[in-house]
Amino acid sequence: MTCSTKRHNKLLLPVLLTIILIVGCNSVKFIFCGNNVCNPGEEETCPKDCKKEIVESKTVDDILSEGQTTTYEFNNKKYEAKVLIISDIISQAGVKLNINGQFTPLLKVGDIYTINGVKIEIKDIIVNKVGDPINDIVEFKLGEDIHDFLEEGGSKIYTANEKDYFIKSVIIDEAIDPDAIVKFIVNEKPISSLKAGKSYVMEGLKLEVNEIIPNKANDTIPDLVEFTLNNKKQDILEESEIKSYNLDGKEHTVQVLAIGDSGNIDSSVKIEVDDISIGTLYAGNTHTLEGGAILRIKDIIPNEFEENKGSLIEFSLNDQFTAIINDSYIPKYFNLGHTNYKIRAFDVNKREKVLTESVPSVKFLINNKLSERLYEGQDFMPDKLCNIKVKEIHIPKIDNAEKDRVDLSFSCV
Repeated sequence: MTCSTKRHNKLLLPVLLTIILIVGCNSVKFIFCGNNVCNPGEEETCPKDCKKEIVESKTVDDILSEGQTTTYEFNNKKYEAKVLIISDIISQAGVKLNINGQFTPLLKVGDIYTINGVKIEIKDIIVNKVGDPINDIVEFKLGEDIHDFLEEGGSKIYTANEKDYFIKSVIIDEAIDPDAIVKFIVNEKPISSLKAGKSYVMEGLKLEVNEIIPNKANDTIPDLVEFTLNNKKQDILEESEIKSYNLDGKEHTVQVLAIGDSGNIDSSVKIEVDDISIGTLYAGNTHTLEGGAILRIKDIIPNEFEENKGSLIEFSLNDQFTAIINDSYIPKYFNLGHTNYKIRAFDVNKREKVLTESVPSVKFLINNKLSERLYEGQDFMPDKLCNIKVKEIHIPKIDNAEKDRVDLSFSCV
């Protein structure tokens, strides 16, 4: 700053000289009250410029049930908190997605799948316990900017790179048995049970099984099988679903008769014919009945893990006809020539399914921001001011009507 005066301003000159002599030329400063700037000394002379913002510091202890949503308010800002899922299962969980009509392979946490130049990354998969009303969820990242989650069976439309993507979480399962099998009826004819990667060829048709996904017991999503017809048509059907396909001008009907949770190697079944036990038979075994008819066990599709669904047994009599019964011990009647046979099947061998249990975890959605999977004692900050601490996670037994819940503290400063 250059100190200068104008000669014609004789009235101001003495005043300016006096100020300069007292404070120096470079220190001239005029202080105004009401400019919202708190200068030294204004705390008392101008308190409105020096008012202090009062910031509330508050902690709320709360208990939320799985699926419950509540709202907390701090410093005039609302935080909507939802407990997405509480889980006690960690295993080799996988998810299958449908993206714009195209099925992905079974994806696991960390897997990246590219479609039309856009990457989808699986960030987390959380599987709920058997019989829980809250669906399993998958958390994913689409492209660079979209970070979201879908419940099992849920779908949304996203826009990435100026293109719309319809994404559906087809199925989530906590453990895929590589020996799982599926049995089809093709053009009204039962075919041999198949594992993933195996195929069946009949006149004018090749059916190849891509993937079998048997779901856990009591899940709202049924067992699924993905397959390809004649290396052209790819589709997914639910267990018991039937559908027709036109391939090269010819109609083919495909029905998913049954999906076995695991393979049928060494599977056996007990058979009674006309109320007389003929013992335990394995797939491929035969037994000669009274009158000379030969009963052959052609296939066994065990259902090991779902209590309300029986196993299926395919058999033939004298190789003249084939029939399918379940192991419910309810008799069925068959006629061969002039002879009637009452046949029961029961006690298909089963093993108990072992779920890998871990320290319980919980996932929150706070103002549409996903937390990471949190364990007891861990924290999550939805923003720079607030923090959630997971104090305790309660997961009752499967047969208990009580809901899963989490004890938490929500604090903001």
